[in-house]
Amino acid sequence: LKNHLFVNFKKGPEFHQTNYISNNNEYVEYAEARKNSTSSKVGGSAQLTLSYYFHNNVFIESGFRYNQVKEEVNYETFTVLSETKVLDSTLLGYKVGPTGEPVPIYNISERTEIEKDITTTNSVNVYHTLSVPVLVGYQLDFNRFSFQLKTGASISLISSRSGSVLGHQENEIIKLGGSSDPYKNAMVYNWEFAGGVGYQLSEKIHLIMEPTFRTTLNSLTKSDESLSEKNKNFGFLTGIRFKL
Repeated sequence: LKNHLFVNFKKGPEFHQTNYISNNNEYVEYAEARKNSTSSKVGGSAQLTLSYYFHNNVFIESGFRYNQVKEEVNYETFTVLSETKVLDSTLLGYKVGPTGEPVPIYNISERTEIEKDITTTNSVNVYHTLSVPVLVGYQLDFNRFSFQLKTGASISLISSRSGSVLGHQENEIIKLGGSSDPYKNAMVYNWEFAGGVGYQLSEKIHLIMEPTFRTTLNSLTKSDESLSEKNKNFGFLTGIRFKL
């Protein structure tokens, strides 16, 4: 394989797990609310990369990768229908009146009763990312089979989103892609690890299967947001490797 160049095309499902971290004590409850209102769904990944093999089956791989992350968000919003002022009285005891009769002593307090119309909403959020991975690996060959281990880093170049998330203010919903979108559009860094099994169909074409793992190194959100968010992604890719 020395000095050989391969082009790889791989695609498959991905699963993710999000870690919500409050940036100060004020947002601890908000971080828990975001966690409880969000569940992950199956996303996907497609990659087009080049692999260059040096001596002793060491190789470097880089190219472009498209990722789609999906999540379901369930939240409640409300509309105030009416507000009513109510006076509550609590008997504290008695005192003696001018003619010796008992006179009750009350504590009077005021509260507001609010009638709300509550709406439950389900939103499926979709996140699209184009990134560049740079991985270094090693391959073992056994007849027509090959086995790989590789690791490295990646950086996102472009990111877009659709859907909505809970805001940290009461009854606040943030539309993704809008002016209040808390997420970065680029420059998210990841560490990656992958294994691989290949089968040689012909002199130039190999089938490949890869379990993958990727973890975010910096926050997905902007630096001035109330939460930091980091993802762990697990995938299983299949495709072909073509010798140039």
